Amino acid sequence: MLILALGLAPFAVSPILQLSGLAATQSIDNAVIIAMEPLLTVLLGWLALREGLTRTQGASFVVAVAGFLLLARFDLRSVGTPGGVSVSTQFMGSVLMLTALWGEAIYSVFGRLLTRTFAPVPLYGTAIFVGFAGLSLYALTTEGLPDVRHASGSSWFAILWLGPLGSCLNYILWMREVRKVPVATLAITLFIQPVVGMVAGLFFRDEALLPAQWAGAVLILTGVGIQAHFESRKVRV
Repeated sequence: MLILALGLAPFAVSPILQLSGLAATQSIDNAVIIAMEPLLTVLLGWLALREGLTRTQGASFVVAVAGFLLLARFDLRSVGTPGGVSVSTQFMGSVLMLTALWGEAIYSVFGRLLTRTFAPVPLYGTAIFVGFAGLSLYALTTEGLPDVRHASGSSWFAILWLGPLGSCLNYILWMREVRKVPVATLAITLFIQPVVGMVAGLFFRDEALLPAQWAGAVLILTGVGIQAHFESRKVRV
């Protein structure tokens, strides 16, 4: 059952819920909700593995969350509903995206639990096969699979990045590490995602960044650095 959950939750259920929710919300809603992923991961780690949060990890989370708040450019004047979308629809979209985050938390926590018995790469291979089967079945019975016969070169690069490069390789590396260190230690690194997105937007889309956003990125990296320094000291000892 755990292996089924490890495959279906992050690779089938989570993408379906997240994309469905994103269609009814705004980018700022998605950014705020994504920040909950490491917190939910730590919570599930405590519930399933009884791994508590140390003072250093707690301090790192506080610093990283503060940085994220700056990075997200919270401006209440910009928060509204998308054109033609009701408040109730937007609320339900946010609920769907928040629920989708549990899939990633399950991958980290259940993966750590199962790597006590199984090797990381075969475990990931089984999980991704289960998730692929579930997601494909859902696609075939609803909207159908995408037609990629006339996809451009950039589209194929995006497909490769989302599939074997950005997803497959990253999930394997995560599974290898999650068996070695507590879930909370890895979870804080998830805050780096918006920093990477900020840098990518700067270089590939020439997006302007405010000083507060740069300060937020520095705070996030500081929070992650505090935890990394603490872990390195434990290794040396």
